[in-house]
Amino acid sequence: MVNLAKQSGGFRRVRQQLKKRTTMDNYIDFQRFSSIEQTSDLISILDKNDIPYQIDDSALRFQLVSSINSQFNQVILKIRDKDFEKVNNLIFEKSENIDDSHYLFTFSDKDIIDVIANPNDWTNDEQTIAKQIINKRGLSVTAEDIRQARIKNAEINKDSSKDKPVSKGYGWFLTIGLLSILNTIIIANKTNFHFVFGLGYSQVIDGMFYSLLGGFKLLGILISSLVSGIFIVIWYFAKANRNWAYITGLILYGLDVLIFIYCKDWLSTGFHLFALIFILHGFLNKRKN
Repeated sequence: MVNLAKQSGGFRRVRQQLKKRTTMDNYIDFQRFSSIEQTSDLISILDKNDIPYQIDDSALRFQLVSSINSQFNQVILKIRDKDFEKVNNLIFEKSENIDDSHYLFTFSDKDIIDVIANPNDWTNDEQTIAKQIINKRGLSVTAEDIRQARIKNAEINKDSSKDKPVSKGYGWFLTIGLLSILNTIIIANKTNFHFVFGLGYSQVIDGMFYSLLGGFKLLGILISSLVSGIFIVIWYFAKANRNWAYITGLILYGLDVLIFIYCKDWLSTGFHLFALIFILHGFLNKRKN
């Protein structure tokens, strides 16, 4: 069993020592832990070899936030960049034999250094195994290697964020057009049902033809479908990044809301506004990119 009182006293001593270690040395992230207790083995190695270090205990400094977002629940142990290679060697001396079947053994030397350089992307176990692989291969990893690997990783993350698909909202125009045509077919079959995203324009036309002709005729279905088909045309040009298509669709669908407000169809009104928000959001995303 671990003597918790002794360990707790050790951590208090660590924090007292940290106050004295305020030199101009450049400290870099060496390893991350989920709790302060997990740093004990590494701190023991550093103290034994009189290697200065710093602890960034974000779990204590952001206790309220960490209860909501686990990414803050980390303890970061930092060492001087000039001690990086020395500390690695000390850890390797204490390392046990590792299983050569681990997938990290398939990584190139450069990729293994990336694992060490970017601890946020890897677990503590993967970090430890990567360090052991470096030792087994006899690689010499310097602070400059770490810096370059982190710069490269930051550039990759930046490029990948640009490549993420942006919702442009034009799909709504196709949905509106098709559902409006379906509404016309449903009314023609005297079914008491309609899609709330469908156009009020087409429903007005449907009602006019039904009243004038005493029922639905093929001509009425075609004219109503042609009006609904305007939104399918708008979808086609919006997909081609034509700004006028977005603006025309937003105006026409916005005016369509007035029909449902006049008829006090609040359910259709709400869904129309919902669709308008997403179309507008997509249009603004497109303009930004």
